[in-house]
This record gives sequence, structure tokens and C-alpha cells, in this order.
Amino acid sequence: MTSFDASLAIQSSAPTGSLSNIIWFDTVNLIFKYNTGAGWIPLSGAVQVEQTTTSTGTQNDFDLNGHNVLLRCNNASLLTLTGFTVNGATPLHGSQVTIVGINAQVNFSHQAGSTAANQLFNFITSGPTPILLGSVKYIYDGTTSRWRLVDHEQGKWISIAFAAGDFTASGSMTWTVASGDQVTRKFYIKGRCVTYNALINTSTVGGVVSTELRVAFPGYTMVDTMRCPCSISDNGVQAIGVADSVASASHIRVLKVASVVWTLSTDLTFVWFTNTFEVS
Repeated sequence: MTSFDASLAIQSSAPTGSLSNIIWFDTVNLIFKYNTGAGWIPLSGAVQVEQTTTSTGTQNDFDLNGHNVLLRCNNASLLTLTGFTVNGATPLHGSQVTIVGINAQVNFSHQAGSTAANQLFNFITSGPTPILLGSVKYIYDGTTSRWRLVDHEQGKWISIAFAAGDFTASGSMTWTVASGDQVTRKFYIKGRCVTYNALINTSTVGGVVSTELRVAFPGYTMVDTMRCPCSISDNGVQAIGVADSVASASHIRVLKVASVVWTLSTDLTFVWFTNTFEVS
């Protein structure tokens, strides 16, 4: 092991004068630095500090209190984070932040909102990376000037609020789903893999008969077609159907076997599926 004698300067501003064999502990950023002759650079990882926020809504260029932060998000409603500064400045290469959700959902946007050098680079690019009582970790990449996602654990399944427009059909067929018909619609994301679960009861099929009922997965784009068996009841007749993700789309299509057309009926169409697919 190589060793050398050095003096330790513990202060908030950079030492001046003779900088030979000086190690500076930056008390603002809580990080050790040494001088190369061209400037001060980090000597080791920063001391981790804890920070709590109750912010909600969209927060651009959220300011962290150090270069190694455990950020506790105790937001009462949806919080969307688009990027981070550190003590009001651009992050350093190797800066890191671990975010844990304490209360409500937190979304992380891909390369949007914040100043470019403070933005996030996620596994998923077509929609937000969410957590609900889960956690994410970002490390700052000085080469690309982005915070890179290195770990994501969503936590709880996230429910999708009812929206009548999320239920459509192919051709001139209509699918009417009331709020009470949506028993369950929720998802879980791991990496770029989505598991999507839906239970739709007592819905109505109208218009001109066709082959597809469609359930939106709003905010994301599917990469390819993944087919899973599902349970259906068409005009009171229970059967096995198929639920497909659709490449470059944002919905699941529910088909009867052999793509037989659905039956027009009132409150007698049931769909239950769990599908796993990749999003971009």
C-alpha cells in the first residue's frame, strides 16, 4: 500500500495558497477533494445525507443537499421529478441519489422538464418510471451529462383510475364500460417489463360486431406482441380468450378464440386478463 503525508483542510470554500499535499473536505458538498493543478476533483464518495421532501406536482431541477443523498419523498399526492441539481449547481460525475417513496406515487420523467444537464435517463423512455412505496437509485454520468437510473423497485402495484375512453373496440363496434364495471386495473413495472392486470364485469358491447375489445395502457408504448390466455364471458357464455399486447400501440386487445366476433349484449360482457409485455 502506498501512503503519503497530507494536510486536511475542513472548510466550506476551496483552500488557497500552496496546494501541495492538501486534502480538502468540502463541508458544503460533504466530499473529500484533491487538487490536480487544474482544479479540485472528488477523492472519494461523498458522505450520504438524508433529505425529506413533501413537494407535489411536477418538480424540475430539484435541488439535492449533497452528492450522495437519501431522498425521502413524503408527498401527499402525485410527485413527478424530472432532474436534480446539487446545492444549486450541476452534479459531479459519480454523484448519486437514492429515492424512497414514503406515501403517495412518485414518477420520474425521461429526459424532460429539467435543464438538459440535470435530466434523468431511465430504462423506459415512452412513459414515466413510477414508484409507490418503492425506491430508485440514480448515478450521475459526467460523460453524457445525465442522471442514469441504475436500480428501480416499484413497491406496490399501481392502480389505473377509471376512464371510459380507455375502453374501445375494433371497426364500428363499441364497448361501454361504466366505472363500477372496472373491478381491477393495475400494473407493475420491473425494468422495461410490465405486468398488467384487469377485471372488467357487466360491460356492454354495441354497434357493428367485430373481433377486438381494447383496454388502454395509457402513457406507454408497447414493443412487440405478447399473447396470454384470458377468461371471458360473451353474452353470458364463459370461455377462454386471448389478450395481446400490440407492437407500437398502447392497448391490450382481447379476442375470442379464432377471432370470432363478439356478441352484442347489455351488461353481459366480462373480461379478465393478466398480460406481461415490454414497453419502450
